[in-house]
Amino acid sequence: MSKKVTIKHPKSRSSNADAWVNTREGNKRLTIDLPIALHTKLKVFSAKTSKTMGEIIKELLEKKLND
Repeated sequence: MSKKVTIKHPKSRSSNADAWVNTREGNKRLTIDLPIALHTKLKVFSAKTSKTMGEIIKELLEKKLND
């Protein structure tokens, strides 16, 4: 027995989709190797400031790259 499925074509949203693609920034993953001592310092700083390690690294990179 075969089942028939009807697929409806969505209304054209290309202009909305194009605007969305052009305005979103998105993210890109970065993997780095750190010496254990530096990683430990970062983790302790993260706990003291209640920020994630990723947030701290992003802030430092933004500051350094915007100078």
